[in-house]
Amino acid sequence: MIKYQGRDLLPGDDHYVEGLERNLAHKADVLGLPVPRGLRVLESGPRRRFVVGGAPRIGAQVRIELDADARLVEALQSWGLGWETIQGFGWIR
Repeated sequence: MIKYQGRDLLPGDDHYVEGLERNLAHKADVLGLPVPRGLRVLESGPRRRFVVGGAPRIGAQVRIELDADARLVEALQSWGLGWETIQGFGWIR
């Protein structure tokens, strides 16, 4: 799940790709790295409910293709991607 213009979006929602591109561009900018290009959603799973620390969270798996600097990819693998990464969401496989 990502936040975009005050809305929580899952893969398949309108503006999901746009929001994800903005999220990635911001992370790249913070790190002083080139903005990634060519984001494509390859597939996504169904909406799922997760429980983390006793609190319900909504999310979905997504598989993307991205042309990005290797340092940004490494940062994403460390930080995660999407909403609630501090709680363990947005993990990268």
